[in-house]
Amino acid sequence: MNPKQIARITDDALDTVSEGSSKAAEGARSAASSVWSNAVTLAHHISELVVAVRSTGVGDILGMVGLRRRSVVPQLTSFAAGVTLGAVVGALFAPKAGSETRAILARAAGELVGATGEKIHATTAKLANAAKVFSGHHSGVSHPS
Repeated sequence: MNPKQIARITDDALDTVSEGSSKAAEGARSAASSVWSNAVTLAHHISELVVAVRSTGVGDILGMVGLRRRSVVPQLTSFAAGVTLGAVVGALFAPKAGSETRAILARAAGELVGATGEKIHATTAKLANAAKVFSGHHSGVSHPS
């Protein structure tokens, strides 16, 4: 091989290396740009998800899983109706004198009033506690008007 051939082969090799490194650099810039674009898109989707979760109420979440909030009123009503019905049936079928029956009914009515008051107090305390917990979880969250 003569020196001209060696120089030509060396120049061709350097051109090939230079072209390859240029293509690699362009590919790296393109990949970096694509990764950055995907990261920005991901951050945008995450912020949208955070906003959606913060604006979702407990009732909405329960509805998503097929549940709903229950009211305490039907339970208290059923309890009071059961106590009243029991007292009336007991008074009707009791083999006692009228004064004894009235005394028993008065005592039962007093117990009913006391039990109902206790239930109302306990339920009110539970609701107040739930309101504190709920407001603590949602503090600093602005709700659309």
